[in-house]
Amino acid sequence: LVIEALSPHVPALNALCASIGDRTAETIGAGAIATRGDGGALAYHYDEDDLFIVQVEGSKRWRIYGPPVQNPVAGMDASSKQQGEPVFDEVLRPGDFLFLPAGYWHQCANERDLSLHLGIFFKPHTAYYAVKSLLAKLLTEEIFRRPLARLENSTDRMALEAEIKSRLIEQVESMLSSKPPLAALTPGRGPAGAR
Repeated sequence: LVIEALSPHVPALNALCASIGDRTAETIGAGAIATRGDGGALAYHYDEDDLFIVQVEGSKRWRIYGPPVQNPVAGMDASSKQQGEPVFDEVLRPGDFLFLPAGYWHQCANERDLSLHLGIFFKPHTAYYAVKSLLAKLLTEEIFRRPLARLENSTDRMALEAEIKSRLIEQVESMLSSKPPLAALTPGRGPAGAR
């Protein structure tokens, strides 16, 4: 059982995530994974978030592999799965903590009994998320929806291109000067799920 957006439903956990977010200026969320029986809890994957894992019940064996994907963001191609010898291979038991930096390929396997771990997700603000949020804003402006191939002549096309460039520069400057400046760089969704 995977619960990705647990924090909004647990007031104490939501307060913890808000407090961490205030201190780090990152988007913080929490989720939980409960498993039973032999096998893997999740397939071999990486997350685009830094994770703090807290083993709550039972145990899970964590295998972490390097080298990491550098500065991963949602939507990246995750097809080049490198797997050599693990750089970390340990069993977490109740009360154990694990910090898993973003981009590290990993998998975890549980034993026969019930296993429950909590994950605190640290989603950094990046220019990628800012551009992604800017795209949604551009849809509201007619200039960005005009068909470029349907202009009468090259003079009209050059004039439109100049207008588009000017408006894009205005939008980016506005986004980067927002208060607080990182507000525009906030990812548009909660913690990342497994791939």
